[in-house]
Amino acid sequence: MEGQRTLTALIIDDELGVRESFEWILKGLGVNTDYAETTQEGLYKLAQNPYDFVFTDLKQTPTGVEVWNYALSRGIKNVYIMAAETVGELFNKARMVAGDKLIIKPFDVKDIDRIIRQKPQEPT
Repeated sequence: MEGQRTLTALIIDDELGVRESFEWILKGLGVNTDYAETTQEGLYKLAQNPYDFVFTDLKQTPTGVEVWNYALSRGIKNVYIMAAETVGELFNKARMVAGDKLIIKPFDVKDIDRIIRQKPQEPT
């Protein structure tokens, strides 16, 4: 569509299968994707690019909560934390910080579709 900007997303996860699944889903929704295998690489990319969406794994070093905080400090408002385990101190912290922007693995295509189809908040 003329005049409509293409959305962009950064996927940060150490699991190749998760990155590839997200990329496949997002590209099918017309979203340009970038990915990082580590949160260090993801933080570097966040410093360079104003993504519309960030999807980050919780259990990496730095943690998904730290990536969340950094992305928000860069003006990125559509940040989602992905978690495979739903117990423990780190998960509870992520739940408090991210609220409804916490995605439990395995995720469903319709969950990601719903996120992208909502009107995304513009990066500031």
